[in-house]
Amino acid sequence: MPGVIEPKPQPPAHDRPARDPALFLSLIARAADLPAALVGQPSPSASSSLVGRASQPADVALVGRASQPASSPPPGLEPHTPARTVLAGPLAAVVSDIDAADFTGDASERHLADLEWLAPRAARHEALIESCRHPADGHAVPVLPARFGTIFRAESSIAARLAAHEGTILAFLDAVTARDEWTVRIVADRARATDRLVQATACARGLNLASGAGYLLARKLQADAAARVSDWLLERSMHTLGTLPPGPRRLITRAPARRAEGPEPVALAAVLATPTEAADLLAWADAARPALADDGLSIDVTGPWPPYSFCPNLDAPAEAAPCPAH
Repeated sequence: MPGVIEPKPQPPAHDRPARDPALFLSLIARAADLPAALVGQPSPSASSSLVGRASQPADVALVGRASQPASSPPPGLEPHTPARTVLAGPLAAVVSDIDAADFTGDASERHLADLEWLAPRAARHEALIESCRHPADGHAVPVLPARFGTIFRAESSIAARLAAHEGTILAFLDAVTARDEWTVRIVADRARATDRLVQATACARGLNLASGAGYLLARKLQADAAARVSDWLLERSMHTLGTLPPGPRRLITRAPARRAEGPEPVALAAVLATPTEAADLLAWADAARPALADDGLSIDVTGPWPPYSFCPNLDAPAEAAPCPAH
């Protein structure tokens, strides 16, 4: 019939691909810190080895405490699927139903390349973490966030992993209590930095670039500076990060490879800070900006974030999982 789109014929139920249950880990915390409504959500199938509906897998969003009241659990990875919990000693895993087929094989490649599919799920993943870090009653809950796409097949696998690393997880939660992650990023304007290095070199050698021979001399210094500027920028940036305020735990790394356009990332630091330490960090950055700007560098501080950079490696043997860096 013109103007009417016929619905796509559906195969008989027995011919349709079965859903592939799995658990999508988003976060870990102490069970006693979580809202009672969240922890009190039962598994719909007591005999099932998976959290969530018998026909669907689960998105494990966090592990935390279970005493705070709440009217209803937050949504999970899918908009109409409430988050649930898997208890493991003092820890609890918050889960929501997913289909593993969405995150494995060819479907995974298609979905991860499709922003219309990926973006809302990534946003709900982060929203679930934030709703548990900052519940409605205003108290802050320490959490161990998992990267998007961390998948388990069964509750028993999650419980075993938590039990094996219980001491490490509890120590981590103690370390991040009342602390957030902040990112310090130093970027460079390479052209401006190169000019600055030329000027600094000429000044140190007492050279007059405005003289008759100055043009050729400036060209030579420009070539020398272009060859040295990457190392100079990194040294300058790492020196600056070395003056971070004492107190907060931090991880300092060289930035990723240079991009073709825009400011060039040079160095990064992840800082785990209390609110007071965060205020000191922001003041430190403000004080550092003028001198860095003279050298073609700028500094940016963003946060607060969940403490992703400080999470222990729960894939490693239990005795090898590190605590947050100091």
